[in-house]
Amino acid sequence: LCAALLVGLSVTAGAVAQEKPQQEARCLLLGPLAVSGYLEIIGGVAAKKGYAVGTRAARAADLIELYKTLGCDMSAFTKAIECLSASLLDANIRTSVAKRAEACMKTSGMPVR
Repeated sequence: LCAALLVGLSVTAGAVAQEKPQQEARCLLLGPLAVSGYLEIIGGVAAKKGYAVGTRAARAADLIELYKTLGCDMSAFTKAIECLSASLLDANIRTSVAKRAEACMKTSGMPVR
């Protein structure tokens, strides 16, 4: 599913001019996927599954590059990742990772539903 989505989004990424509603919809769809890709890398490292980290890192890099290519706000994405990283390092936070990711995306200014 992710591969098909990447192909579909890659085709549209080549367009020089994008209508704002289409761009926002693409960023809304791709943003959580890019954050999820980052979380997969962290999960692989935490589980000490080195064999899977390389594949996960490549997939995450592709998603993040596509997010950037589509003109999505990389500053907001970076802030969300920094927020999420800090949250994951805080042993006192008991909220699920999904809720933390959503909160970080919202506070950073990434488009979320």
